[in-house]
Amino acid sequence: MVNSTYARRLRTAARDDFSKFWTAHRYWVTFVSFLLAPMMFQLTTTGWEKMRPLDIVESAGIGTVLSVIGNSLIALFKGAESLDSDLHGEIQKRDGMIAEYERSLQKPQRTPAENHKYNSARLALERLGPSAVNALRHLSIHRELIFSLTHPPLPEGMDLGEAMNFYISCVREGLVSRHDINADINTECPSVIFEIAPGMISILEELLYA
Repeated sequence: MVNSTYARRLRTAARDDFSKFWTAHRYWVTFVSFLLAPMMFQLTTTGWEKMRPLDIVESAGIGTVLSVIGNSLIALFKGAESLDSDLHGEIQKRDGMIAEYERSLQKPQRTPAENHKYNSARLALERLGPSAVNALRHLSIHRELIFSLTHPPLPEGMDLGEAMNFYISCVREGLVSRHDINADINTECPSVIFEIAPGMISILEELLYA
């Protein structure tokens, strides 16, 4: 079915190209080349006495047939080239529409408040430095980190003091929440719990894994 459709389109394109070729100028060039030129050649070489009309007709006929056949083949080639060009253009247009659609899906639709949080978090990450992404991903994976008599798993490349100071900085930036458990020192060691601030969970997921 596809081949049959393509063949019909190819014939139509070839016919259109062939029709465009045969302008008044082309008719005149063909007439001069294959009818008048042979006749003038025989006139100048043999004269009217030895010139045979049949020779002129045969020469003009053969030239015309060759011209039509050649132009038909060219029109067929040009028609196929036109179809391929149109198809290539349609594919590019389709791919562009798909890419644009995918980009629109990737763009988060935020409310003004969410947009403010997003910009604030983005700037905070820049201020916190290159280790921020790794350390906040670590906190996001563990959900909460409890610093007490023993310390929790620490982000790669940070010791206990660096991790504590970093998460305290994140609290000041509004990215992380801190909970202090002030237990009786005689019965239980005080604990400090860090977790991603509830209002920043979705924002940081986008920024940390973009």
